[in-house]
Amino acid sequence: MAKATSRTAPRIAKAKREKVVLAYSGGLDTSVIVRWLEQQGYDVICYCANVGQVEKYDDLKQKALNSGGSKCYIGDLREEFVRDFVGTVADAGCTVFIVHARNAWLQGLSPKQNREVPPLRHDTVYRLKRDFPALTIVLNGGVTCDADIEAHLAQVDGVMVGREAYHQPWLLSGWDRRFFGDTSAPAPDRDLVEAQMVDYMDRVAASGEPWSHVSRHMLGLRHGLPGARHWRQVWSDHRLKDWAPARVSQHAALSVALAPRQHDSRGVVGAAPPGSPQPAPHATL
Repeated sequence: MAKATSRTAPRIAKAKREKVVLAYSGGLDTSVIVRWLEQQGYDVICYCANVGQVEKYDDLKQKALNSGGSKCYIGDLREEFVRDFVGTVADAGCTVFIVHARNAWLQGLSPKQNREVPPLRHDTVYRLKRDFPALTIVLNGGVTCDADIEAHLAQVDGVMVGREAYHQPWLLSGWDRRFFGDTSAPAPDRDLVEAQMVDYMDRVAASGEPWSHVSRHMLGLRHGLPGARHWRQVWSDHRLKDWAPARVSQHAALSVALAPRQHDSRGVVGAAPPGSPQPAPHATL
């Protein structure tokens, strides 16, 4: 049998048109390889696996064809990748997984856009729990109210609430009773919580730290209540930074009491919106 030389090999390969499947990334290296294989007479079929990376797959497919590939397939392996990753880590001994239901796109989006633009995929987290029933699966992403929590807890073991808990901390006040059946503690009171925060700010100020480092994190305490905007404005007023926290708290309460009221279409009384006539200047406490 005659041995193929470097001079005859390309003609043999071209005649047979052997198929070659190439793992194609769209980068320079694989694009050069596509062209080289095509020049050697091979029928190059490109394959790209989508495991969650951000790509313009139509452009990538066209690039593969322009480089010499006869076909280009894009495989959606996102769920398989996540499942295999969790399985591998679980085999190493991890039993608790907190899974964000929204992909992070590392190119083209700001951190803020990454919290809003990529779609939520709660079903993928649910499927992980079905695939790994012995693991503790906690869902994160897009949870904003008690109804969301209740719906997710029917599918997974836990729910992580992020920014909503910070902006509306009073959401947490009913969770022990609603989700864990704990009726032993009395119903919480916002005024009492604020008074306890004031005591804590006094201790922080006594240690040499500005009490505002604490107060800025409780500005959502009265979210949704009449006068909440006026209450936040007082606690955020840098001109009061030399006041004692208790005095600022009293001033904030007075601001709420003097806030103009209006009735909405449902007859609910609330603070007037910005631009409405304001009350007389507050009395100095």
